[in-house]
Amino acid sequence: AMANHKSLLPAGIKKVSGRFVHNECVRIMHRSAEVARAIVNYSNEELEKIRGRQSSEFEDLLGYPGCAEACHRNNIILTVAAESLTQFDSLGKLPQPQEAPEGGKEQRGSRSRSNSAS
Repeated sequence: AMANHKSLLPAGIKKVSGRFVHNECVRIMHRSAEVARAIVNYSNEELEKIRGRQSSEFEDLLGYPGCAEACHRNNIILTVAAESLTQFDSLGKLPQPQEAPEGGKEQRGSRSRSNSAS
């Protein structure tokens, strides 16, 4: 879905790793490889409650009506080519993430934590 510029819905999340809060940048993993980074609409605790569920269930599970997306499409940046996501989905394998050039640093304001939603 993300290869087609779609949002990530809680129904499509199989596992939540690490601790994070609402509006934090997280890694989106597929088969142990990072495929995207995104600003998440829920904390890790909230996502644990609603992952794999439909948005119609969120109010009962969370105690408030939540948004339908775990990560809205406008807040997702792919870290692999979109074409490779569709290719590898059919093959069942994703490319290994490329390492940053020597001496390369992440841009100011970005977070490099092991938080992820997959």
